Amino acid sequence: MKNGVANSSVANLAVVWLVLIVLLYFASGGFLLFQHAALNDNGLWLSYGALGAQRSSESMATLSVSIVVLVLVAPLSRRIVGVGTRERVFTALTMLAIASCLWSEVPVLSLGRALFLLVDTLFAFYLFVRFNPGQQMKLVLILGWISLLSSFVFVVVFPRYGVSHVILAGAWRGIYAQKNSCSAATLVLLPAAFYVAAASLLQKLARITYIGLSILLIVRTQSAMGRITLALLLALAAGIAIVRRIAVKDKLILLLGGVALVAAISATAVVHFGEIVFIMGKNLTLTGRTRIWQAVLPAIFRHPLTGYGYMAFWRGYEGASADVSLTAGWAVTSSHNGFLEVWLMLGLSGLVPVLYSFWRAGRCAFTCLRSGATPSHDCWWICLVFVTLVINADEAGIMTPNNLSWILYVVACAGLAKDAQYIRRKSA
Repeated sequence: MKNGVANSSVANLAVVWLVLIVLLYFASGGFLLFQHAALNDNGLWLSYGALGAQRSSESMATLSVSIVVLVLVAPLSRRIVGVGTRERVFTALTMLAIASCLWSEVPVLSLGRALFLLVDTLFAFYLFVRFNPGQQMKLVLILGWISLLSSFVFVVVFPRYGVSHVILAGAWRGIYAQKNSCSAATLVLLPAAFYVAAASLLQKLARITYIGLSILLIVRTQSAMGRITLALLLALAAGIAIVRRIAVKDKLILLLGGVALVAAISATAVVHFGEIVFIMGKNLTLTGRTRIWQAVLPAIFRHPLTGYGYMAFWRGYEGASADVSLTAGWAVTSSHNGFLEVWLMLGLSGLVPVLYSFWRAGRCAFTCLRSGATPSHDCWWICLVFVTLVINADEAGIMTPNNLSWILYVVACAGLAKDAQYIRRKSA
């Protein structure tokens, strides 16, 4: 019996480390390779973007990770199918991505990338089924420590890889492909530190250290959106802490007041947009992003319902993306907005379900916060949804393969939906 327990513990530990390796690969976006130093040295990224970084070795690495995920998923396939049935919006989006190869401009590419997205979705469902909320937070926090410390090692010991030399020279990028990816991944991994249990003094000191180092890394990436998202995330965490401490009867008034405050701040930001971007050291085009958005819209309205096929639009100076690239002056590989990107790929048939998933997550978050004692993991999930929403106003991460933000967003939505359903049934 003792041997059986020992074997079980070893097996569980092996599974945890496999999961961490997969998560690290997704956290880095599949770019955890020293070969990308060439892009950092010669500025190829400036002219060709991610097109200059595509290598067959990365596809093989993604395929290997996908096989590992399928091996992990197999023993829990029945329970995972159950989650997929409940989370129909994500299952439908994944099936739509696969089906888009029927009308895609590059059918083979769309099918291949969509199958990787299917693996990502299955992995998100696996995380939700295999680990309870507390274990999920601990896993993400361990991943955060690995990513954070590795990034500092790359910056200090291997600056050729960890510091940008061509795009905003001196900006930190750590183990990631570029500074914005570093900022986004660090932001996604940060909220777990707010809510994971920390009983001892050492654990509390570790929490403070992790938060401090994460803030330092985000600031040193010199990502304007990263700094804005960080400030908003800290404000959200403070607001959640206040809501959790007040009486249930007062929560509705406070939540409605918070919504009104956010709306007022958003309106003010729109009115004073020019002054805000000037203070941030940016121009009114947001480093060319507004030009890309303007150039993307005509392409969207040529195929508004079904799009160009999953991951099939951006081909540099070829195909439909040529007009956007010529307008921008470089081989654009992203619309730099998650919602525009989905609209390009899958049309309104994909955008509407994505918007619904955010609306549903917000409604479930409202239900969970209104309840008596909001668990820490609900607060973590709410922060994940919020970070995903804000990041995708500036970068494209929704339904992107090898994207940790999307995977954790699916987990957060599934968790909030389950807890909100329990609260509704309990109060009925």
